[in-house]
Amino acid sequence: MTIRASKPGFNLREKLKELTHSIGLKGRELMRAATVQDARDLISAGRRNKIINGDFQVNQRDNLPLSVSTSNSGIYCLDRFETGVGIDAHTGTPAVLNYEHVGGPTELGFRYAFKITVTTAGVTQNANQDTQLIETRVETSSLYDLGYGTSSAKPMTLSFYVRSSAAGKYGMFIYRPTGTRVFVPEFVIKTPNVWQRVEIIIPGDTDQALSNTSNSEGMRIEWRASCNGTTIGTPMTGWGAFTSQRSVTGNIDLLAIQDATFEITGVQLEVGKNATEFEHRSYGEELALCRRYFEVMFSLSGHAIGSTLGRALNTTQVLIPFNYQVEKRIAPTLDETGGGSGGTGRVYYDGITYTETYAITGRETGTKGGRLVFSSLSGLTANTVIHFDVNTSTPFSLWVNAEL
Repeated sequence: MTIRASKPGFNLREKLKELTHSIGLKGRELMRAATVQDARDLISAGRRNKIINGDFQVNQRDNLPLSVSTSNSGIYCLDRFETGVGIDAHTGTPAVLNYEHVGGPTELGFRYAFKITVTTAGVTQNANQDTQLIETRVETSSLYDLGYGTSSAKPMTLSFYVRSSAAGKYGMFIYRPTGTRVFVPEFVIKTPNVWQRVEIIIPGDTDQALSNTSNSEGMRIEWRASCNGTTIGTPMTGWGAFTSQRSVTGNIDLLAIQDATFEITGVQLEVGKNATEFEHRSYGEELALCRRYFEVMFSLSGHAIGSTLGRALNTTQVLIPFNYQVEKRIAPTLDETGGGSGGTGRVYYDGITYTETYAITGRETGTKGGRLVFSSLSGLTANTVIHFDVNTSTPFSLWVNAEL
């Protein structure tokens, strides 16, 4: 038996047009990709975000809210982010800013945000003044894949969510210490008190390679306002040598607006010209990344161990060794005051007897651990085991700092 079937004819050209429309702009770009790597770059597959703690979930220092003025600017607070500098942008009455760790736009997928409020507005802006609202830094080792200093230098995209009570133009200052290279773009907050996403393409730098010191500062990213005079200029379209420009002409004088607010979250820096969805990492993973630069030890805050063992060096001194949770970028500095809020621990030297009276006379650090020497004790027996515990009314807290 022979069965014959017929099918109506169709216009192949028209069908292809329908196909082109259905796959969208991104689909057409993927179809034109010449290699697998081109396709991966277009969709930003794999680990993407070079910013650590861009959703502000890690807060080891727990030092917010924090009032910032001319006397205490440039302070690390939420992990990997620093408060403003140049807050004295006005004479007469200098501005005062309040930094807070607040709830974020949950409808956009963010539990936390970083908020600035102008609690005291500045009067009469200084000439040639520049003010940094927030800053974060990226280690050089995270940037080698960009190919800077070659003809194949790759662009990046910086994206973030922002909300402010003051609509207007804001500046960005993106700086690289090696070669003192800068890129100064702008962004505009269109509607007051509404969250919006900002996307900024950072071109590749074909002229200046990155430092060969992999654990050095590779890039600094600053959000800026209240700049004027020689510190402002036309938004830049590519990297250039730093002169004096740190923001853009027409940037808003936020510090002159009483009770003005500026909030930010979802900060992401990724290779390519496409801003993808924010890369959410688990708290544990984000905390481990933060600890390369800063860690709290011997604290009851929940971030660190509360006790450790050491040994008596002689009748009056104790050696307390410790290992970090994560290897540090460099041999860190130690602050046994816990940022000024730490107290004392208890040195148990016969199992049950303890003292809270001692002096720290020795500090040694490496990238994997360190040790403290406690002196001015009495009644110890050399080479016996000592137990150190922070369980007091004002617990001892050791800040381990290896920030860029």
